[in-house]
Parts: sequence; C-alpha cells; structure tokens
Amino acid sequence: MSDLFSVKQKVALVTGASSGLGRHFALTLARAGAMVVIAARRAEQLQELAKEIESFGGTVLVVSLDITKPDMIQNIVTEAIARFGRIDILVNTAGNAIRKPILEFTGEDFDSIINTHLKGCWLLSMAVAKEMIKQNKPLNIINVSTMAANKAYKNGTLYSTAKAGVSQLTRSLAYDLVSNNIRVNAIAPGLVITDLNKDAVDRPEFKAMIQRIPMARTGEFRDFEGPLLFLASDASRYITGCILPVDGGHACNPL
Repeated sequence: MSDLFSVKQKVALVTGASSGLGRHFALTLARAGAMVVIAARRAEQLQELAKEIESFGGTVLVVSLDITKPDMIQNIVTEAIARFGRIDILVNTAGNAIRKPILEFTGEDFDSIINTHLKGCWLLSMAVAKEMIKQNKPLNIINVSTMAANKAYKNGTLYSTAKAGVSQLTRSLAYDLVSNNIRVNAIAPGLVITDLNKDAVDRPEFKAMIQRIPMARTGEFRDFEGPLLFLASDASRYITGCILPVDGGHACNPL
C-alpha cells in the first residue's frame, strides 16, 4: 500500500514549468522521486527551478519549449528520450490568458489561446504517445483543464473555449489510446491565484467569484499535490478519461 501513490524513478515531462501550477507540479513530482523534464519559454525561471530541484537531490533536465511551435515539440521529446530513454508521465500545463470584452478579441488572440492550450496539448501528447507506442511502453497523460470549461466566463471567452477543448480532447484521447496502454486524464482547477490572473485579484468580479465557492477560498498550490500524484501513479490505474475537479466545490454550486 505504501507504494500505491509512488512515482519514484518515473520520468515526468512537465510543460509550463517556469511558473504557477506547472512549476509546482514539477516540484511535487521531483520531491516524490520522479525524474523530471521541465519545459517552458522562460529559460531563467527554468534554471532557477532546476537548481531548486537539484538542491534536494532531484534529477532534472531543462528544455526550452514554445508549445505553439511543432519543431520545438518534437525536439523536447527527442531530448527527453536521449537523456532518460522513455517518458512515463506527461503533464500538459502550458497556458496563457488574454482577457478582454468579446468584441475586442482578434484573430491573433484566438490563435494564441487555442494554439497554446489546445493545439499544443494535442501535438505534444501525440508526439510522446507515438514514441511510447513505438517502444511498447505505457504512458500516463495528465492535462490541465479548468472549471471555466463548463461555465460562462466574463472576458475569458477564448480561454474557457480552449479549455473546454482540452477536456474533450482528454476524453477522446483516453478512448482512442486505451488499447495502447495509455491513460489520459485531466485536472480541472477552480479559482487559483497565478501569474495569469494575479492582476485581477482586487476586481469586484473576482471577489464575487470567491464568495460563490462553497469552501469560500481560492485554491492553494498544495491542494493539487494529492490529485496530481493520484493521477500520476498506479493509484488511478483503472481510471482514464476523467476530468477531476479540484475547485473547492465550485462544480456543485446550485443554480
């Protein structure tokens, strides 16, 4: 039973690892004994994270990644395989946010949000899946969706639309890849303060949103450690296609 939630000696690739939940996910997995490949655009932040992981004896590989660029996606897979020989866990956390009234969104905004959250998630998942299928080894994919994928979200139309796509992509990939010994699940965070939304904390609509959360608080990074290790380990070995809400009860709010 002590090994049920173990990820020791697993190889985990985490995107969006330079900040926010991605950074915390990488630290959580490394502290639990996984060898981590951390990827993001911001090299300086990645190097700082790598030093922190190495400070407690963790094993880490830093790879630069712009999730919207297909050639960089293949490169990160190639580098991870060259270093560790395989990828056991893929955590798709890379994201961005553009908030503005719906009539002010542009085609460039659309491409930026959809390519970062949805297309990048699909491309990287496919690149890793093909490699592990070729090796005849299992793979565990964990995507990051959001509670906003199922709710209207003022000034966040494209973000919530992209995340709804991530949720459906999770279900579809889980079904299509199950015969290849690949599990695909997602964590759907509720309201969490990160670099993407910290500028909105003092806005009335943000405070009103907190009041609608049954637990009456925003999520903390440590609230996601258990759900992450659950989905990343054999504790969830019979679970695939699940969108796991970690939202303080927001999903069960009454109408």
